[in-house]
Amino acid sequence: APALHTFGTCAEVDAWLADRREDQRGGMYSTLEGTAAGAGSGDVQQAAGSALPRSAAGAADGASAGASGAAVGSSGTGTNTQEAGVDEADGAKARNGLLYTVEGDRLRILDVSGPAPVLVSTLALTGDSASPGSPTTPNTTSDSVAPMAGGPTELLLVGDRVVVFASIRPPTPASSTTPLGSGSDAPGLVDPRATDPRAMVPRPTVPPARDWTMARATVIDVANPRSPMLVTSIDAPGRTIAAREHRGIVRWVTASVTRPDGLECTRIAHPGEPSGAGLIAVRSLEPAKAQQGQPGSVVTDATGVAAGGEMVYASTDRLYVATTRGGRWGPMPSVLVGPGGLGGPGATGPDSPDATPRTWVHGFDLSAGSQLRYVASGSVDGVLLNRWAMSEREGQLRLATTRTLRTGAADPAIPRPQVPQSARPVPVPVPPTDAAVTVLAERDGRLSQIGQVTGLGKGEQIKSVRWFDDLGVVVTFRQTDPLYVLDLSDPTRPSVRGELKVPGFSAYLHPIGDHRLLGVGSSATDQGRVTGVQVATFDLSDVARPRRIDVTDAPNAFTPVAGDARLFSYLPAARTAIVPGTWPGTTPAAQAPGGGAYPLTPSYGVRGFAVGGDGRLTVTGTVPTPDGSGQQVAISPTRVALVSPGWGAPATVTLLEAADGRLAQTGQLRLAP
Repeated sequence: APALHTFGTCAEVDAWLADRREDQRGGMYSTLEGTAAGAGSGDVQQAAGSALPRSAAGAADGASAGASGAAVGSSGTGTNTQEAGVDEADGAKARNGLLYTVEGDRLRILDVSGPAPVLVSTLALTGDSASPGSPTTPNTTSDSVAPMAGGPTELLLVGDRVVVFASIRPPTPASSTTPLGSGSDAPGLVDPRATDPRAMVPRPTVPPARDWTMARATVIDVANPRSPMLVTSIDAPGRTIAAREHRGIVRWVTASVTRPDGLECTRIAHPGEPSGAGLIAVRSLEPAKAQQGQPGSVVTDATGVAAGGEMVYASTDRLYVATTRGGRWGPMPSVLVGPGGLGGPGATGPDSPDATPRTWVHGFDLSAGSQLRYVASGSVDGVLLNRWAMSEREGQLRLATTRTLRTGAADPAIPRPQVPQSARPVPVPVPPTDAAVTVLAERDGRLSQIGQVTGLGKGEQIKSVRWFDDLGVVVTFRQTDPLYVLDLSDPTRPSVRGELKVPGFSAYLHPIGDHRLLGVGSSATDQGRVTGVQVATFDLSDVARPRRIDVTDAPNAFTPVAGDARLFSYLPAARTAIVPGTWPGTTPAAQAPGGGAYPLTPSYGVRGFAVGGDGRLTVTGTVPTPDGSGQQVAISPTRVALVSPGWGAPATVTLLEAADGRLAQTGQLRLAP
């Protein structure tokens, strides 16, 4: 049977989607009906990466690094990205001394060429004032602007155009729904399921499908920064999963439970085995071709796959959308035994000992300019931590997953106590786990396994991954941090070359040059209890014997970098990492009981860590911020703009400079709501 099946009519697409909703009806682990982890264009990030640039001179453009051991800086628009040459949508972008930031329904352009930010212009994105061709100035406001539906609002900067991705409220549905099988391509076509023998089997009634949000991409002309002009916008059902840009072409990925009207049904396919109740649409947008008031002018190609999807990875030639069947929950500290024992009522689901989550991946070819082609689907055992656990090299996809190993009732590793019907659920150990790295290649419409290494971090979970040309680094954790160095030079026989065990773990790994990595994560006790933030440097010059060069701990601190690597910056010219977080304060010694210092209420801020020529770390300062996060955008080799959303208060833009061994604030602007 063919691995990929193309639909012939819209009625077939609708019937397939309806069948999948029936299959998943009542399931609590649907990846599309709710808000999936990792959804939104700001997909959850983590340390993985891709091939390092061959050049060892200077910093790379983007977050890739390779066998040369070069340091990696931010992208050409200031974002800490996953792949060199592939930009990612973010809350702010910068170029040529200008900062573009979007929050809610406002695009703001600021001059950040000096020590303090200066507002240049503001543009409303919704409401009457946002009609095509309507500019606004710093002092212009509009009472008619309608609020967005919520969720991430991010942008890409492509030449003289900005593309903003947001969620909007869809129109109120009509009282009657369009009958299944009455697609625009075949009015009055009979539902193909009416003659299917399966239709004789009673099934639960499935309510009409509806997407509760709409995804919107808005193109804005910023050739004149003082007078930005709205060009056009295009809407799609569902939500934005991700947006990537390479060589002026934007790949916009959305997920919905309904079929988009503008997507040709003959361009939609499905894998041989169902993998989710929804539809992933991938569109090529060329902002330079957008015409004023003509939504269709920006879309140059579109295709789709009838499947679930929640995280996206893109290289220059391939785009992959992944989803985990049974939900994205990894192994938990314990599982519950229901009143009927393990396997009885209340003890089912992906966290039960016999559950083995499986991750599906769908691949799209991007090599033919704006043309898109859905090429293959495949699956692997286990759960992806996030999109950074994926990497493509020479047409082959590498995946790092945490696997839950299947056990039987007689397996002594997992006790199966039987408890009285009236007893409360009791915790029992989780099933055994390990980490695996699997290499997939395209074979006749399938992503087929050609190589795999298993048994990494037995009983542990993956915490971070970083990919290089022929190397991979995988960090797992339960009580200590095993850091594994993998040889991927022969994709059919990946192998472990080196291993390092140290307390704590790195949740993000960043190349800093000279075959070294900087790790940002958590300190921990010997029993595995997390105690604070840990920043460390590692030497991989001898891959068989990786070693930790230096480490600095911040007890009782927290950093969000593990959840979103765009909140982190590394400035190669200044050899400085900027880490956001919640840092503990201290009382001056004279005021503390006994003459010492003690922790106070934690304070928000970003902390600088300078990396010496020998790899040693020095704290260069902590700059207070309105919250412990905020998008970091590199605006020069030694300067960063920090955009803090405010969370109900006015957003702020703070300019930071790393110079002379010190991280300091040079200016700040609070933006009017």
